[in-house]
Amino acid sequence: MTTGNVIYSPSSPNSLVGTVQLMSDMFTDYGQPCYQNKDNSFLICINGTFQCPSGTYFQDSMCQRQKSLGSSSLSVLHGESVTDYGNATAGNDSIELNGPFAIYILLSNAFFVSDLNNARVQRYSLGSRIGQAVAGNGIAGSASTQLRVPGGGVYVDNRTQDLYIADNANQRVQRWSANATTGYTVFGSVSNGLSSILGIRFSNAIKLTVIAGNGTSGSSAGLLFSPRHIYLDTTGTSLYIPDFGNNRVQLWNMSSIGNITNASGITAACGNGAGITSNLLNGPHAVVVSSKNGAVYVSDTLNYRIQRWVVGASTETTIAGDPNVLSGSSSSLLNTPIGLAIDADETHLFVSDMGNNRLQCFLLI
Repeated sequence: MTTGNVIYSPSSPNSLVGTVQLMSDMFTDYGQPCYQNKDNSFLICINGTFQCPSGTYFQDSMCQRQKSLGSSSLSVLHGESVTDYGNATAGNDSIELNGPFAIYILLSNAFFVSDLNNARVQRYSLGSRIGQAVAGNGIAGSASTQLRVPGGGVYVDNRTQDLYIADNANQRVQRWSANATTGYTVFGSVSNGLSSILGIRFSNAIKLTVIAGNGTSGSSAGLLFSPRHIYLDTTGTSLYIPDFGNNRVQLWNMSSIGNITNASGITAACGNGAGITSNLLNGPHAVVVSSKNGAVYVSDTLNYRIQRWVVGASTETTIAGDPNVLSGSSSSLLNTPIGLAIDADETHLFVSDMGNNRLQCFLLI
């Protein structure tokens, strides 16, 4: 599709073909509601809002063509905001977020985001920036209709569509059934509950069991120091733990009933202390793992970037954010990235860009 104005080319005075110049006023409807009677030749209408066409991303007030990265190596990607108005500003309406934290994505590519400072969990459909509050009433509290700092994690049981939320400041895990207006406490309690709940995943275990660490912080293989969002692989046998305080990712092998099969963890990424070089992390907060090739994606939170570790590699590749740890709000930069999620066919990587109050989607091509 040709867009923009055709500019006369002095080098070919007899040619009717020139160069194409895109202008920002062609894309002013980006992210705005679209209707049947409202046309835009340069954007497409997806789930009620104007979005960039496939293979492009929004940057500098225009839709830009996504660079092809190939299959053998990845370089820094440009992301597209799939929530908010594109201005990195906090808010509390159905489009805005205030401190997005954990992410969970369904097979349908609908996704859930814990909206930390709005005391709610939002549900979005990919392609629409309009979210729906599915848990919490937007007012922090401890009643069954409320959440307080729901930053530890979210998980959806695909069999029942029940939503599980780490309601951190209330020291509990809440279960919200689909279309429910109240939650039900499944673990913990407000007065005497779980301390600092920072991750939720399901296994076949039928009881609450300590499976990693022993309650004492440390840096040995059997200990953890401020672990963050956990990731259980699709087979349910490998548990990945971002060991925030030790600046590493630990792997614990699980049995089919959720018990630990090895007394110590295996370092799956880094473990050499904090730093900004390609073999170091600084405050890893979340991890997802490719079911196709075992590549480990890590939110390197305090370095403002997303790192990718290939099995057997001694260094990592920055695929989102600045390799030299520059923070920002452009499509290629991040500001305190926290949560991660990858869709079922591994074409999109979702990042909760907390400092910019947005959720970024990166096309893995």
